[in-house]
Amino acid sequence: MAFFKHLGDKGQEEAPFELLIAVIVMGFVIVMGINAIFTLNREQCQGDIEKQMESIKSSLEVVARGEGSQNISYSMPSCFGEKDAKLQIVERDDPQTCSYYCGGNSYNCILLSFSAPSYNSLKCLKISNAITFPQRNTNNVPPICNVLPSESDHQPGEPYFEVVDWRNGAIPQGRYTLMKEINLYTSQPMICAYIRSDTRGN
Repeated sequence: MAFFKHLGDKGQEEAPFELLIAVIVMGFVIVMGINAIFTLNREQCQGDIEKQMESIKSSLEVVARGEGSQNISYSMPSCFGEKDAKLQIVERDDPQTCSYYCGGNSYNCILLSFSAPSYNSLKCLKISNAITFPQRNTNNVPPICNVLPSESDHQPGEPYFEVVDWRNGAIPQGRYTLMKEINLYTSQPMICAYIRSDTRGN
């Protein structure tokens, strides 16, 4: 009887230790699972912005070549805070950077840049360094970037647009129509970036 009592006491002593081991293992599994989910979400988020950047790059280059207008959408992935991340067009005068992203021996290049605290990406834009994104100007002769209607002159029930300068700070999120502006009075290449105003925030 004393022998069996000794075994029972030993089992009772080992039970808390085994429970502690089980809790530690379970905690480790939970932490690993959370890390795996976080990594997957981060990779999906990065893939989303990369896909959007490729679409914007391709559309800009098509329009810059004069091959027609392009419709695109840009939406900041949810895992990047809008206040902390931005998409913009930047010009670089760094031969090393330009050669790396655009190839050749270029000393000046135009890049599509996405920057966030946890992720950065650059893509070469094969467009003229002189290209501009002018604002709507109805007083100019002929008017500039006035093909699509604004809020003040659209017909009831029809969409209306603002015009955004993509080379002046961060590119706003939204649905865009990109058109090359043809002006016989200037040789400077221009692209009009029309953003749908009637659906912004919806």
